[in-house]
Amino acid sequence: MEQRDTANQREVAVMDGAEALETRFCDLWVMPDGRMGAAWRGLVFALTDGDRIDISQSAVPVQTCRTTAQVQRSRYAVISGATEAYVLVEGDRAVCDGAVVALRGAGIKVLRMGRYLGDPPEGVAPDWFVRIATVPDEAINAALAGVFDRSANDPTPSLQELRIRLLETDLLAARQREAGLQAELATLRQRVAATAEEAAFQQALAEEALAEEQRLRAWAEKQAAAPVPRPAVPPRLQEEVALVLAMLLPKLQLVRDSATVVAVEFAGRRALWRALGELHTSAMPPAGWKKIHAAEGWWERHVSNGQDDAGRVYARRSDGGGWDVLVSHKGDQPRDLAWLARQ
Repeated sequence: MEQRDTANQREVAVMDGAEALETRFCDLWVMPDGRMGAAWRGLVFALTDGDRIDISQSAVPVQTCRTTAQVQRSRYAVISGATEAYVLVEGDRAVCDGAVVALRGAGIKVLRMGRYLGDPPEGVAPDWFVRIATVPDEAINAALAGVFDRSANDPTPSLQELRIRLLETDLLAARQREAGLQAELATLRQRVAATAEEAAFQQALAEEALAEEQRLRAWAEKQAAAPVPRPAVPPRLQEEVALVLAMLLPKLQLVRDSATVVAVEFAGRRALWRALGELHTSAMPPAGWKKIHAAEGWWERHVSNGQDDAGRVYARRSDGGGWDVLVSHKGDQPRDLAWLARQ
């Protein structure tokens, strides 16, 4: 195992009660009550004797803690899809927010960010994912150079400088994102009558804009990360999804980046396979599917992603007697419905 000796990191045993989950290097933080804590998946847990943290106990957000050092180390990796890609980020929320800021500042469209639930690729233990429109890897690396490739000897920007940089770069990106969402909503209005569905879309836009503003304000309190090389990401889970569909569910055809979504955002896939298996043997959507009025011919079902009920599956009968299937997340629903309506 890699050996490190840094002031702001420590090798920590991650426990869930009496069960040992893993041993990994974690960033050290000073918690609001003065106790030393270690960060794991965006939360800080109290560090106990034997360098242990118990995730069944209470924790506090990283934003409420004080760092024990000026520089953090983090890694990132990229999973590329046909039209979209995932940037997998190891570190706390501040590191992920910094990556989002850098990507948007480089003109790369950021679609969504969230907790990473898939298997860790070699050399990286991701805590977060950033979903973006597909661009060449060189463009992603160039955009993130200021976040992950900053020399440890470079002066750390002041809090005021970070806030100014955030407001100048990210508020502009937020306005551009809001303009894109408004354009998608205008397209939907042309197809759908003034019903409750339109009100739901408007509410989703307002909530997303509010969440965006809150993320931008939170990031202004954090610092960028120091460099670590980016390893390649093996496509094992994507190959597994493709093999299951080809061998067991040949009547189903995944569209867009569904296979990548399953590999990255689903910690457990049992509920998904059950729903797809029922669909595979049916001429009409089985019980539990709801017709989408905004997209003719499409049906929707909620499924568990292994963590909560945020998984979404959309299906439509294809010309060959099978089904076209889009697997996604509820956070992308306004954008997904706009895409389905255009098909």
